[in-house]
Amino acid sequence: MENQYIYLDIGDTVLHLKKSPGEIYLDLIDSFGIDVGGIESSTANKAFYEAWNFLDQKYQRKDFKDRYSYHPEGSRGFWMDLIKRFLSSLDLPESDSLKVSIFESFETGQHWMLEPSFMDLVKVSHLLGIRMGVLSNWDNRLRSLLKKIGIHDYFDDFIISGEIGYEKPSKEIFKAAEKKVGLSGGSILYVGDKLALDWLPASELGWKAFLFVPEWKSKNPQFKKNWEENLPEGCDIISKLNTILGNQLNSIDAKAP
Repeated sequence: MENQYIYLDIGDTVLHLKKSPGEIYLDLIDSFGIDVGGIESSTANKAFYEAWNFLDQKYQRKDFKDRYSYHPEGSRGFWMDLIKRFLSSLDLPESDSLKVSIFESFETGQHWMLEPSFMDLVKVSHLLGIRMGVLSNWDNRLRSLLKKIGIHDYFDDFIISGEIGYEKPSKEIFKAAEKKVGLSGGSILYVGDKLALDWLPASELGWKAFLFVPEWKSKNPQFKKNWEENLPEGCDIISKLNTILGNQLNSIDAKAP
């Protein structure tokens, strides 16, 4: 039987940040009474990604070992190092309480918004009796975050890089998912937003994979031009999660008993 299980990426697929990471950091720093008035959001965002890339190089991993597990102090240590570097690059004062506040705030749900079509997918999958799971590069805060947002219980299992020890695009994390549900190949549908990390490795294992491009991105002419020129043959793009099951929600509703 085809399409017995759905695995979903989380970041930029099920959950979206309300603002860019740099902007969020600035807001949190400002809430500590630290003057950030002269720092542009673009400058802060650049500082965030430069810190991310620096740590990615510093803790270079073979075979896509999970970055959070690889850090000597785990995921908390990874993010504390990143926040410290971010603050230093912008000449902002550093304190343990500030770093902890920034780190912990991303587990509360306040910075995240739910992909609008996710609940449509939940309804369709329930009607068809198809279970869903998480397959995501994330640290050990993900389960707690999903609970606080209120969607944890829509998933039957969780394949998280920080728990598995490997991160996408390693085949190991996808194989762990196959083992967990006892399925493989076209029996599994998978949706993620990144070609190299999501669509390609899932497709190479024979899964039915979809590349998720949110509606606001798909309507941006420049963005659309860039990704259309680099799409491999057979890459199916969707802008609403519920369309992976072949029909829009209203047509399936009409057939439901």
